[in-house]
Amino acid sequence: MKALFFQMMTAIILLAGCTINQSKIVVDKTAKEVFNQQELEGIIAMIQLVDKRVMEETNKTDINQAYHKYFEDMIQKTKHTLDVDLTLIKDTVKFKFFDSLDRQAVQAIWSIDNHKEMIRTRDTILYDLHGYMSLGISPIGSYCTYMKKIGETDEKYRHYHNSISAAGDISPSLITYFPSKHLEYDFTLFKDRLWATVFLLRFGDPMEQKIERYLTQQKKK
Repeated sequence: MKALFFQMMTAIILLAGCTINQSKIVVDKTAKEVFNQQELEGIIAMIQLVDKRVMEETNKTDINQAYHKYFEDMIQKTKHTLDVDLTLIKDTVKFKFFDSLDRQAVQAIWSIDNHKEMIRTRDTILYDLHGYMSLGISPIGSYCTYMKKIGETDEKYRHYHNSISAAGDISPSLITYFPSKHLEYDFTLFKDRLWATVFLLRFGDPMEQKIERYLTQQKKK
């Protein structure tokens, strides 16, 4: 009985170890060459934030399974329309989180603007919006350099790099394309986990919520 108990406990520990190892973020060689230490620390923090939310949303503890489940659910949400809320992390939480990171780490991936010349909604047009936060992928950041380098041997990332360079951000076509190909990715790999992190953080609150929050903030001034 003792021998059987020991074997069972050993199996449980090994399985737990596998789960931990799968969730561990292992930075690849190219990332170490492209990003500096401050950038990597911030990028890892971004991945950990998204990891946590994806596992909460899917109720999965295996990180690879969690991402695959999340993107499969996204496919179902966008099956008939793109007019759905795909926000994983609310803008207020996201921008506060970015403020806590090293500036280099944020700029390695993101272009953040707090001004809009004009926004058109369903029933109104607003001009000269100061304090209206928006987020995009920086085509001149270190992350695009990283994608270009791994794109030399990985066709998927060559395509993403070219698309972002041309559009200046994630194009609407990528919103449905990437989730539809999620089974081709291994989210235990740094490059795939980072791309999933960037992809999901890029989604912001619906415009109506952003405008309502902006107008509320303006009234308080």
